[in-house]
Amino acid sequence: MFLQSLVYHHDSKQFLNNLEHFVDRADAHGMKVMPVLFDSCFGVSPSLESQHVWVANPGPDRMGREFWPESEKYVREVVSRFADDPWIAFWDVM
Repeated sequence: MFLQSLVYHHDSKQFLNNLEHFVDRADAHGMKVMPVLFDSCFGVSPSLESQHVWVANPGPDRMGREFWPESEKYVREVVSRFADDPWIAFWDVM
């Protein structure tokens, strides 16, 4: 499951609630998930607008050291919220 940190930073509470709903549904069907926290494989930067192509996370314009504190907050909050949940197969931090 590919996560988008830009969406988290826009509304972290809703992001985490949506993530919890998704994994609850997966668990109800006996599935485990692999959350992907970062995936900057492509050069397209994310936006909050509707996306019609794959976009990177965090994206080329958000990889500088000045963005590290917000990235750390994102990782710590997501992982701490779901660290002990049995539906996690493993974490991917690509």
